[in-house]
Amino acid sequence: MSTTPVDGSAGRLARALELASGFSLCIVVGDSAMVRDYVAREVADAARSRAEPITVHYASAAPRRAPDHRGASRFVLALDYGDRPHELGEELSSLNRRRDTLREDKELTLILMLPAEEMSTVAEVAPDLWSIRSMVAVLSAPEDIEGELHLLAQWEQRCRDAFESRLNETPHARARYRHGVVTFAYRITSLPSPPTLRALLEVMTNTEGWTGWPPWWVPTSTTAPRVVAPGILECWMYSDEQMFSDPVHSDYWRASTDGSFYLLRGYDEDSAPDRVEPGRVLSRSLPIWRAGEALHHAATMAERLTSAHARVVFSTRWEGLHGRTITSWPEAGPSAPSRGAFELGSIRSSVVTNATEIEESLPDVVARLLRPLDDAALQERPRAFIEHHLGRMRSRAVG
Repeated sequence: MSTTPVDGSAGRLARALELASGFSLCIVVGDSAMVRDYVAREVADAARSRAEPITVHYASAAPRRAPDHRGASRFVLALDYGDRPHELGEELSSLNRRRDTLREDKELTLILMLPAEEMSTVAEVAPDLWSIRSMVAVLSAPEDIEGELHLLAQWEQRCRDAFESRLNETPHARARYRHGVVTFAYRITSLPSPPTLRALLEVMTNTEGWTGWPPWWVPTSTTAPRVVAPGILECWMYSDEQMFSDPVHSDYWRASTDGSFYLLRGYDEDSAPDRVEPGRVLSRSLPIWRAGEALHHAATMAERLTSAHARVVFSTRWEGLHGRTITSWPEAGPSAPSRGAFELGSIRSSVVTNATEIEESLPDVVARLLRPLDDAALQERPRAFIEHHLGRMRSRAVG
């Protein structure tokens, strides 16, 4: 079996080691062989990138005291519990009691290498240790991911076909989406017990977003969700009486009790004709807001339907891009630099993650998701730029 994960974890541990300036705790979970290969590769990459040396010590149990690491600017103690999960509880309890002593070692990075099914054990047995973690990487085998991506793609196509059928039933509605749409779809894998439709709707209704028009919003008007097939809810926010009859407020979404969700929405950039000509631009900042809030929805649903460690396969597709240029709208100031208009009409991107990673490393997940869009526009969104806009969106939610 290949030991190369395809879940977006590549580079995350190396980056954490490169940036470490004090004690740090990194947790890597997955198949034992994959975890060992991943840790060795990431540590080697970090050693090549850091100006100061890294010393690495592998062990199958936590030593009473850290081995001597004088002269090393960064000491990595990697504890491999892949073959000894039965001893994990006692080991974690011991580490939890020693957490303050561990944190005093400013050169230490502690890596816990665990089987995937034991990740929740850290939070349960060693809650104080868990609270000071720097990162969590969940590794998945390629064959597992490929199957999940295929199932998600099938779900997306079924939802899109259903939307096209609705448009055919209401021909004049098609004009509202004529300049293009963005879609988000995700699938929470391995739900232990699928919820009833009523329970699913209740969870969705009580899931709060970060903006005034959150993704998968549940209206109670004439456009309220309806049951269209066993285990499937559908909602189309389109009517002659709706208050906002523009593309960005005309969502179409579906949700399934098997943990699959789909959302189609028009562009903000096509919904303010008095300020921006429809079909001509794509904001540099708004895709961050939309992707970030959609990922937040996925994380919330995963936590409430199963657990924060459940795998989430997530995709987005931007359509109607051809001819658009990048703009700084709706921000003040001059337009962002652009090397010309999009040549491609549509772009699809996907990531494999989990609720824990989304909540703890949202800027990284958003950056991965938007990278194909940035590449097509020959642009880059600096991490600081992504963090700034996600921070603004979150502050508005709590302000």
